[in-house]
Amino acid sequence: MVSKDQITALITTYNCESTVRAAITSVLSQTQCPREIVVVDDGSTDNTVSEILPFQDKITLIQQPNGGPSSARNRGISETKTEWIALLDGDDLWHKEKLERQIKTLNSYPELDLLATSWSRTEPTPASFATNLSRLSYVSLLVMNRFQTSTVLVKKAAIQRLGGFNPLLDSVEDWGAWLVLARANQLAILEEPLVLYRDNPAGVSKDLSKFFEKMILLLEQEREVALVNENLFRTIAAWHYLRLFIAMTLEHQYRDGLKVLYQLIKSPYKPAAPSALRQYLLPFLYSRIQRRRQLLAKN
Repeated sequence: MVSKDQITALITTYNCESTVRAAITSVLSQTQCPREIVVVDDGSTDNTVSEILPFQDKITLIQQPNGGPSSARNRGISETKTEWIALLDGDDLWHKEKLERQIKTLNSYPELDLLATSWSRTEPTPASFATNLSRLSYVSLLVMNRFQTSTVLVKKAAIQRLGGFNPLLDSVEDWGAWLVLARANQLAILEEPLVLYRDNPAGVSKDLSKFFEKMILLLEQEREVALVNENLFRTIAAWHYLRLFIAMTLEHQYRDGLKVLYQLIKSPYKPAAPSALRQYLLPFLYSRIQRRRQLLAKN
């Protein structure tokens, strides 16, 4: 049986002076408070550490030179003493019942090695607890990273077996880790919004050019070991080129978007582009339009 005493909350921070106190408080306010809280500051240049110090009797603070999100998480993982690790970025927040609901779910599904949750950009308001669980296959994760890192509760041993997060993939390092885990482990998402995700425009994953560069590196790595046939892999890879083109266009990064299209044309995935358009891009755009309409209707 999983209990709060088997869980460490691992908070990683970099220049989070305006949000880190709230992040730590959201962990301390859990209805099932974890055994320990480890905070790794990844070489912040603002007042993040000063904001953390008032909590030093309740946390373990680790400071290191800036090495990126993978380096910070890996350092924290190596310092934890529990079987399970709950990840939290220093600019996000947990709902007070986040760990309690994950613990209940894991005790109903003991085969799981990773349990994520849904998230929200506004204050999370989950419904009365009900196990609304979605299994996450390797293919579903190859199509899209299905959850935010701050929602994840994962077995320490599972993360250690894959060697932690890969610093060479920073920007998509979490996605890469979940793909490796999904090859040999059981992953699921609890479809309840239990995390407030702050979309930080300065975040490493918001640099679309860097994200595209690292995504291509990840896809090339996966191509060698993917648990799908070559035709499906090419279609999924083409979809990722197309979605980055759309993302860059929406951000008015037209030159970068055209570079993405040019690279798609020069890549082995070009013949799969029509299938990617039909199977993934058009349904994706339709769902976004519908979601936007629903939000406008509410307002």
